[in-house]
Amino acid sequence: MKHAPSFSEGAFFLAMTNALPDKADLTELLQQHLATRGLMAHPLAMVLGKGVLTPEQLLHYCKIRYSAAPLFEHLAARAASLAEKEEALPQLAAVLHRNLCDERGLDYASGLPTGEGSHSDWRTDFLNAIGLPPQARGDFPLYVYTEADNVWVLIGMVLAAEYAIPLEYARLLRSMRHAFPETFAPADPALPVTPAQSVATRYLQDHIEHDAGRHLPELLNAILHDLKTPQSYVGLTEGVRRFAAERAGLYDYIESAFNRPVAA
Repeated sequence: MKHAPSFSEGAFFLAMTNALPDKADLTELLQQHLATRGLMAHPLAMVLGKGVLTPEQLLHYCKIRYSAAPLFEHLAARAASLAEKEEALPQLAAVLHRNLCDERGLDYASGLPTGEGSHSDWRTDFLNAIGLPPQARGDFPLYVYTEADNVWVLIGMVLAAEYAIPLEYARLLRSMRHAFPETFAPADPALPVTPAQSVATRYLQDHIEHDAGRHLPELLNAILHDLKTPQSYVGLTEGVRRFAAERAGLYDYIESAFNRPVAA
């Protein structure tokens, strides 16, 4: 009986046939590992958007989850550095550097601060709004790489993050609005928003809008432009798979501290 290939098998097939992936292949890869059939079907991920987690559970989620968030910048910086050294990856190097500038609150053209603050500043505002101090590095690391990892593994991890984070943050924001209705800007744009609510909501809302609407499509286009060998796609696939496994492990770790397992 024939079965649909897994995406490690799919990458291997492209390598063996000397074929290169197209946009449909990349979309399928991300959906398999990260959308409803993959990471976002984890029980904890599913309940995030249902408003059933208690305030205490959400605070625990954020305490663990956002102690790992600063590590994304290290991963992106390493990927950008490797892409810049590879003369055949000009678009990827540019896109990754733009992403880093956004993370750091810098203008891409001038390198000067935009005045809007860095994502680290916004994350601190978000955590302060729910009574959590900025988190030191936690005991569950994410975005783990080694010096031996090639650029395509790292790009796969960054790509997976840009795809998964808007899905995760949209669900988390729905739960936050349910548990802390006075703290966050309401979902209905017709309702009034206080300055404090805008500040509290900005970190999640910006990632929901800009990662999906700008960073992800820019990165996909750069990958399709710069990826020249099927073997590079094998590395990219490994990066996506590694991200999904790490994040699922994080969700297991967070859920294990609740009084009882969450149910989707």
